[in-house]
Parts: sequence; structure tokens; C-alpha cells
Amino acid sequence: MSAKPVFSKLVFDIDLLNDANYKDYFSLFELITKKSIFKNLLDRYWKKVDSLSPNSLSKYLFDESIIRLLKKNLKTKTGVNFSNEDILDSIYQIITISLEIAKPKLNAEPFWR
Repeated sequence: MSAKPVFSKLVFDIDLLNDANYKDYFSLFELITKKSIFKNLLDRYWKKVDSLSPNSLSKYLFDESIIRLLKKNLKTKTGVNFSNEDILDSIYQIITISLEIAKPKLNAEPFWR
């Protein structure tokens, strides 16, 4: 059995001298305790951070099921047919171009309804 290569990536950092968010740090410190390591909490935290990284998450946006869902919702909302390539190009633009928009609220109604 071959081992996976070892690499490092900064998952969180803490500035105890200049930051006043001490309460937020307690949960991060808890991740490196012996108890948390035995419960695989650090591993779960890493998987969550890695899965939600822009590179990882953007791959799902190019999934055919997501493209079909967007195509259907756009058709319902606008009455216009779009090709898969149209949707793919727009998703690519969204990912590669920095947009200056406000972060939507989770309880907000989706734009397609």
C-alpha cells in the first residue's frame, strides 16, 4: 500500500496580538486537541474547507445537471431557450471575472422564481 504524498495548506490562522475575536478561536483550538483528533474532527474540518474552496466548488458548477437546472429555470423565468454552451460560457465568465455584487441572503427568494 502506497502512502499519499504529504503537502501543507493553511486552513486557519490566528493572530492573538491584533485580533479581538477570541471566542471564534476556541473552536479552532479545539480542532487540534487530542480528543478532537481521535474523533477525526480535524479531518472533517479539512474536508469541509477543501470542499468549499473556490477551485473545488467551481468544478460542480460545470456539472451537466447544474447546467440543465439553470437552463430550465432560465427558460421558465424568461421564456427564452438557451443552449448548454450558452450556460457553460456564462458560468465560466462568472467564475473567472470578479463581480462586485452584494452577497445574497440565504432566505432570499431565488431569482428564477
